[in-house]
Amino acid sequence: MTLEHDGSGADRDIAREFIEALGALDMERHFSFWDEDGVMEFPFQAAGFPTTFTGRREIVAALGGMPEQLSAFSIHDLRLMGTGEPGVFVAEFRSEATVRASGRPYDQRYICVIEVRDGQVVLFREYNDPQRVAAAFAPADV
Repeated sequence: MTLEHDGSGADRDIAREFIEALGALDMERHFSFWDEDGVMEFPFQAAGFPTTFTGRREIVAALGGMPEQLSAFSIHDLRLMGTGEPGVFVAEFRSEATVRASGRPYDQRYICVIEVRDGQVVLFREYNDPQRVAAAFAPADV
């Protein structure tokens, strides 16, 4: 017998708040959701960008500068879906921002897998368009 898990409840709230905090560039709040041993993965990252960060300390180092790198960052059209596995969610959303260093727009679409265990995010796997990352974050004189 298969029991479907619709992704309701506290874990779903944590996953939603985790993304919303990132969208608000409220990094302190966003980092508070991470498990000490959490893993953040970008399987299709642009060349020259790391693909895996392990542990809250590495994740804070990787994302901590977002408010200085991006202006007017916002997340839109968030859909959060249960997967049938407790604590595992798929999120679909888009973002808009401006890269401060270059003045270029950074508009992106995402599919993410978020795993919540014991009230903390233990996995965040982000699929995005690496060409948009490379174009937006290329040096300003390119």
